[in-house]
Formats: sequence, structure tokens, C-alpha cells
Amino acid sequence: MLSKDNIRKIYAETLLGEAPVLSSEDIQMKYIRLFLPEEKHTTILDAGCGNGKYAFKLAEYGYENIYAVDLFENISTDKFIYQQADIDNLSFDESFSDFLYCNSVIFYLPNPERGIMEFKRVLKKGGIVFITAHTKYSLFTLWRCGKRLFGPNSVQHLKDVKFYTAKQYFIWLERNGFDILLVDGYNLSFFIYPFYRKFVRACDRFLNTKLPVFKGGITRSKSMAKLKSIFGYHSIIVARKK
Repeated sequence: MLSKDNIRKIYAETLLGEAPVLSSEDIQMKYIRLFLPEEKHTTILDAGCGNGKYAFKLAEYGYENIYAVDLFENISTDKFIYQQADIDNLSFDESFSDFLYCNSVIFYLPNPERGIMEFKRVLKKGGIVFITAHTKYSLFTLWRCGKRLFGPNSVQHLKDVKFYTAKQYFIWLERNGFDILLVDGYNLSFFIYPFYRKFVRACDRFLNTKLPVFKGGITRSKSMAKLKSIFGYHSIIVARKK
């Protein structure tokens, strides 16, 4: 597995150099808002915040009690409270948070179930945990696994990372006292989504032309949600602490 120092270095060179801007069409945020309480005093924990773009967006929506953790020493902001911490070893008290989200981070842990146990500890009874992660059997993941055999820089952040199925996260959550509320995924099309996204970026960078952003929506069909959780770019698992 990648060491914490290597993970911190890789993301410091990429994420911290970018403006923490989140599109209003971001599919993960759409799902987060589907389960996030409307009460603006809700205590929210961003477990693995990166450059804080999700926390910043929630602050824009009026949420006042936002906490975020990651491996970086500091993130300069007055919009949320940041702490340097591992997501499987948080400094918060038991039953601290009403809502916890962990976007594309949990698979970096040597033992993801330990992270889930820590999420349970800091969540209040009835609190919601929202997790997204690379799917194990999607073409996206298979492509990345093939690329990292040859060591390209574009996948250095996933070196030696182990991928898991949505079902495995489901099992860990249930085993640790959670009721599953949703198992879904997003960006099912391997051939259309990534190439269009690169085309949009190239047009913006070289031609100063803004093209429409790919708009993902909430899955309405249970069978499609099942399919996306297996073969989509990421799976989405939402659960409530009993």
C-alpha cells in the first residue's frame, strides 16, 4: 500500500494547486444533498476532504458546522474547521457528527473496515454515512490496473491500492451496526464519459471554449442502480447508524 507520506505528497502536488471549485452538476454532491438533513446547524464531517471543495460548497449552501480532515498539515479557510488526521483514527468524540461523507478515500486504508468502525464511533445514533469508492469490476478500474502495471504518472495515486465491490462495503457496514439506505453508482459509460470530459478540458484550455458539462442524475431504477454499483466509475453506499 502507498504510505501516508506518499499519498500526502501526491495530492499536495495536484489538489492543493487547484481552486476548490465544485460544479453544481457534481453527481456526488447531488447524492449527498439527497440524504443530508436540511437543518443548517447539522454537524457534518468530511472524511478525506482533499482541497475542501465539497466542504466549501456545503458552506455556500448555508451549513454552519462543517468539519474536515485529511493528511495535509493545513487548509486555509474560515468556512469550515480543518484538522490533520487519518480517517480511521479521528480525534472527535463519540457521537459527534450527524452526517459523514467519505468521497473516494476509504480504499486507501490498509483495512477499510477499520475506517467504517471509526465512522460508526463518531456518528450519532441515526447518523448517516455516505461513501463512494472505485468499483472493483468496472472497465474504469480494469483500465487503471492495466496502466499502473507500466507505472504512468496519471495513476500513481492508485499504486498498490486494493479495490472492493459495493457488496463488500455493504457487508462491512451491516456488520458494524448500520442499516443500508442506498447502493448505487455513477458514470456507467466507460467510452463516452472520460473522453468527453477530456475533450471539454482541452477546449477550455486551448480554445477558451466552454462546452456543456456532462450532467449525471439520480438513478431512479433499482436494477440500473445495481448495475452502476458494479460497473460504474464509482459505487455509492449510504447507511444509517442503528
